[in-house]
Amino acid sequence: MRSDGIRGEPAAFPGRAYALAALGFHIAFLPLFNFVLPRRVEALFGAEAGVRLSEILIIGAITASLANIAAGWIGDRIMRVRGSRRELLALSAILLSGTYVGFSFARNALELTGAMIAFQIALNLGLSPLNAMLADQGAARGRMAGVLNAALPLSALAASALAFIFPTDTSLVFWAIGGLSLILILPLATRPTTQAATSDAADPPTAPGPVPKSTRADLILLWLARLLVQFGAGFLLTYLFLFVSTPSGANAPLTEIEASRLVGWMTLSGAILAILGAIGSGGLSENLGRKKTLLIVSALLIAASLALISARANGLVLISAFALFQFALACFLTLHTAATGEMLLAHPDRGALLGLMNLSNTLPLIGLPGLTLLLLNRGEADSLGDVLAICAFASAAAALCLAPIRRLR
Repeated sequence: MRSDGIRGEPAAFPGRAYALAALGFHIAFLPLFNFVLPRRVEALFGAEAGVRLSEILIIGAITASLANIAAGWIGDRIMRVRGSRRELLALSAILLSGTYVGFSFARNALELTGAMIAFQIALNLGLSPLNAMLADQGAARGRMAGVLNAALPLSALAASALAFIFPTDTSLVFWAIGGLSLILILPLATRPTTQAATSDAADPPTAPGPVPKSTRADLILLWLARLLVQFGAGFLLTYLFLFVSTPSGANAPLTEIEASRLVGWMTLSGAILAILGAIGSGGLSENLGRKKTLLIVSALLIAASLALISARANGLVLISAFALFQFALACFLTLHTAATGEMLLAHPDRGALLGLMNLSNTLPLIGLPGLTLLLLNRGEADSLGDVLAICAFASAAAALCLAPIRRLR
């Protein structure tokens, strides 16, 4: 039995196990970057937290960029030989739990950096085959992309719960994240691959070929649009805790507990809308066939919400702006994932190509800390707010990149 002409994965896509694994991987990184790691860095380094966090993030992002490309290449080879990518998923789940042990005992910059390098390798060993499994499917990519990207707001719910349960820096939160992600990933990683060997054996192996020139141009524009959007997403993923704990102007800095609770409420406020956006946009794009239009609108909404957040409004406006951002980002990532998978469906090296596409996620995590370090060293009054305003302009530019794409309506 085959999956819509794609050699290797079974026709019956393991939707429930796939959704759980996607949630597990997102829980593995979102709470860590959202507040757990920044809080640990702030507790260790105080006023130097922004500089130290930026240095750790740059090294981690470089590691992630290389690891995801390597994992994609390895996954394609394993897929051709064994007909499954799940060996990498199992290895990733085990290694991820070990890296959280490292984080829990880290008490200086060197130990935190070492734990970050190991974490990024382990995480991308799993994220690469997970994304490639989506591209392996021949039908309902929009809905599957919705399932994958619904994991982001669902993990935000988990992050908000962890922020309330563990309002101060503690090793227990690292153990909780590592254990929960392992439990969620294992059902897919250990699921046996059932396929008809005789059917697959009759098919000659597909030789890798170049992506058509027109498709390459569209993929480059898609890549650039996601790159620009991910600057804002990367900032709110990694600097949100520091952003809200050190407000500018006449507002007094928040305590560790106050900042943790505010981050918890902000992530909670947008999670439900983001879940609806992720699932709804995938089905809507398939029904209307208007991916490009919806992508452009989502990018513009992201830009508007980032501009509102950068203005450091208080109370309901800040929470509402963050909720709008979560909703728009979930829509954008769902539509972008579906469009990318559609363009790469027929290519046998789609895992490796997705690794290159993943640079749009990791390069902002190199550029953002670098820009933040520059502004912090210059002593800007509101360095983090200025970076966020730049991210808003980048998201608006992403909408312009999407307009010329020909293979999307």
